[in-house]
Amino acid sequence: MQSTWLPKALCDEMEKLIRRFIWGSSTEKNGIHLVKWEELQRTVDNGGLGLKSLCQHNQAFLMKIGFQTNPEKFWVQVLRSKYGWEDPLPLSIKRTSASRLWRGLNEVWDMVKDSICWNNRDGRSTDFWYDNWLDGKGQLVYACTANANPSPVSVSAMVDEAGDWDWCRLSSWLPKDTLERIAAVMPPRLGLGDDRSGWRWEDNRKFTTRSAYAALSVEPVANDSLYWRQIWKLPVPQRIRVFVWLVFHRRLLTNDERARRHLTSSDRCSICNNGTETMDHVLRLCPSVRQVWESVIALEKLSLFVSLPFDNWLLQCLNMSMALEKLHRSTWSCPEWGWLKVNCDGAVNSHDKAAAIGGVVRDSTGTWQFGFSRSIGRCSIIMAELWAVLDSLRHSWDLGYRCLRLETDNLEATEIINSTSSAFEDSLLLHDIKGFMSRDWRVQLRHIPRSENSVADKLARMSMGAPIGETLFARPPLKVIPLLEKDLINIVP
Repeated sequence: MQSTWLPKALCDEMEKLIRRFIWGSSTEKNGIHLVKWEELQRTVDNGGLGLKSLCQHNQAFLMKIGFQTNPEKFWVQVLRSKYGWEDPLPLSIKRTSASRLWRGLNEVWDMVKDSICWNNRDGRSTDFWYDNWLDGKGQLVYACTANANPSPVSVSAMVDEAGDWDWCRLSSWLPKDTLERIAAVMPPRLGLGDDRSGWRWEDNRKFTTRSAYAALSVEPVANDSLYWRQIWKLPVPQRIRVFVWLVFHRRLLTNDERARRHLTSSDRCSICNNGTETMDHVLRLCPSVRQVWESVIALEKLSLFVSLPFDNWLLQCLNMSMALEKLHRSTWSCPEWGWLKVNCDGAVNSHDKAAAIGGVVRDSTGTWQFGFSRSIGRCSIIMAELWAVLDSLRHSWDLGYRCLRLETDNLEATEIINSTSSAFEDSLLLHDIKGFMSRDWRVQLRHIPRSENSVADKLARMSMGAPIGETLFARPPLKVIPLLEKDLINIVP
């Protein structure tokens, strides 16, 4: 699976065995397959169980080997010598006679090439038009509006003398959405070393089998992903979560469903013998079930409870469980005397990747000191969160603050900044963040729940969809005053 190309017929046969196991099939009986295999293979956020397509999983494992062909590794040197591999990234590695490993690499080589991008450091060795370096866009030559075949030029050549992108040139060559993606990328700078290759499908440019598999099995974005996630967070036994998951898929094996599958001749409810045994009947309308609801729901609300459309009723039930979680959420707290607390946040539109950031500085009494809101272009959520941290540090330093409690509700960003791992090691954003934190001042960064970061979240969303630019606030804007007052009411000294 991890180093040999598996024929599709073999993968299909193994998946057939998996399906039979899931639905309880054996040599004596066939289980009832309630949900399609294709739906089970969707991610949890898309209503599936996250089961893998073995064929695509096999490809993802081979892509891992193809990507990790660092010439410094001995096994790579052996393969390069055996098959005459000299170019860093050859167009083809096909050979008439080769080992199983090499034949497997050849099958996925085109996908590996398309998945490699470049991390700009000094920007001199990466071609602006013909190399993959901008997230989500591929080669920029295909986005060029002024010249179908622009001349090769390095990324560093597109930076002006002030160290910013040369917007005068770029705006005449590229459309708005591409310019907004470039705006969210820190320009390369001399003295930071050579550009490095990375993995296109991860924000930190490190290879993961998970991202390779996701790139091979593109799924549409689900509008109801929040509800699917919530099902698996319910504080109930796993078998109850599975039952609720089947309910939301409309796949309970009621008599109505059994009749549709020709497993029974009658679709009547066997308990009350009064009406078709649909899911709505089983969960709400059957007299024996209604007695249970009458014992837990106020009489004045019962009529509405049983009259709601079934789909709306299901969502209402799930929303109630989510509302119970909110009752136990933590609240914002003041820093100790002599310190300032900086809350920052990033926000990204899931449809067009429009990104914005915001931050607020408050003292030990909860009094507003400074705030900002900035539209940064288009990028991923983790990059927006890192931008929010960097801007918070930059503004705080420029304003003379020297004792900071810096808080963000993004755990991944916190771990990236506080750790010494190699994740994001080539990121110029992280390079500048750690540069600020190493200065002569006291900065403590920690992760907080989202409920403690409502003011920063509101400031970030104020710039969502706005033209690229920043707004600074010496006083709190009207839109965040109710949130500030709420934080002060719930204040924990």
